[in-house]
Amino acid sequence: GPSLPAPATRIDAWIDPPAYTRLPPMLIDFAKLANAPISAPEKSTIVVRIAGKSAMDVAVTGRLDALAEPKPGEGKAADGKAADGKAADAKATAAPAAKPAPGQAPAVVERRYTLAGNGTLRLTGSGAPGGTLAITAIPDRAPEIAFREPPKPVTGAQPGGLSITYEAKDDYGLASVEATVERAGPPSTGRSLV
Repeated sequence: GPSLPAPATRIDAWIDPPAYTRLPPMLIDFAKLANAPISAPEKSTIVVRIAGKSAMDVAVTGRLDALAEPKPGEGKAADGKAADGKAADAKATAAPAAKPAPGQAPAVVERRYTLAGNGTLRLTGSGAPGGTLAITAIPDRAPEIAFREPPKPVTGAQPGGLSITYEAKDDYGLASVEATVERAGPPSTGRSLV
């Protein structure tokens, strides 16, 4: 009879920025890749999943740190622990995938990396699309806060307070700003009226 067509191979790849950035995942289309650089926040997770009978794999250079892959039958629970109750080690090196039967390619290959700095990623093996993806890590800058004017005592109907005018900013937004006000110099030995 007629030979069956080769099974299709599907490549899904994306960059998942850290939750605090509130940025959506970025899809990577290897078919349209023309060595164009991509920028993503530091600590993003890069996922490449190759499904189908394929000999493709992923090669990286630079600061793309491999994340541990769960062993068959061991998924991570919602609390971040492995199925056996032990804490999952996210900084471990990539574990080798389960070996397929001789002469067969694995049905699904998934690789995960943490973007710790600039690096490159490309697919290797028979049928892999050409091109190398250069990924530039966008460092997370520290929040900035400054007085817009010096603090001053509140006067008027309810004196005794302190007026503070400040400006704060962060590259991914601020969740909160907190100030601690303390008396300068040695503690007062006087008696409180309240």
